[in-house]
Amino acid sequence: MFTLQALGIQSLNLEHQENSKDLGNGNRLTHIGSYTKIDGTTSEMGDVEFASNSLYSRYTDTVELTPEQLKAPNLQGLGRLRDLRSITLN
Repeated sequence: MFTLQALGIQSLNLEHQENSKDLGNGNRLTHIGSYTKIDGTTSEMGDVEFASNSLYSRYTDTVELTPEQLKAPNLQGLGRLRDLRSITLN
């Protein structure tokens, strides 16, 4: 993670233009805006809708839990993080 200042960005312009550009593979550029750099120049930035969302991924392998392990507290995993019971097995 970087701060805007570390990237040389002074400000983000919240005004934008709607767009519907196909970027291929189901990805789309939906909005185009701009930002101002510390040196005063401006550049474009965009809002991209990606065709897949790894946040809602699922593991295809299964983890066998004993009846005793199934009694333990659990928190559902999300994205690349398994649920709490599965993590504690390793």
